[in-house]
Amino acid sequence: MIKLKNEYFEALGAPAPSAPFGLIDKYRFNLAASKLLSGSVLDVGAYFGDFLKKILSEAPSREVYGTEVNEKRKKIANKNLEREVVRIDFIDGKFSTFTNNSVDNIVCTEVIEHVSDHTLAMRELCRVAKKE
Repeated sequence: MIKLKNEYFEALGAPAPSAPFGLIDKYRFNLAASKLLSGSVLDVGAYFGDFLKKILSEAPSREVYGTEVNEKRKKIANKNLEREVVRIDFIDGKFSTFTNNSVDNIVCTEVIEHVSDHTLAMRELCRVAKKE
């Protein structure tokens, strides 16, 4: 397994989408949101925080979390969400700030393909989820 260094994630900088979120993203967000159970939500790879923003628009008091890979991305997502819920975590597929069985719902889209050890990443997602 290749372990990426923190310098790699910092070098990624801020997210730079080539186009604003469109219909496919809206569909993807709606589909993921429709599958959520009650309780807390963790968005792994929160990007701009748009998925969590959708969740909070429907349930403002819902407990939400997000992860990003560097400080720049974390700050952008938290600014867009107008709250400090995104943290640096899930670096190379390993959670460091979430305990076992601590989150009701985990949404992880377009992230696993960027992780060097997919088995570790899936094991970590299941470890943190209250239900597999």
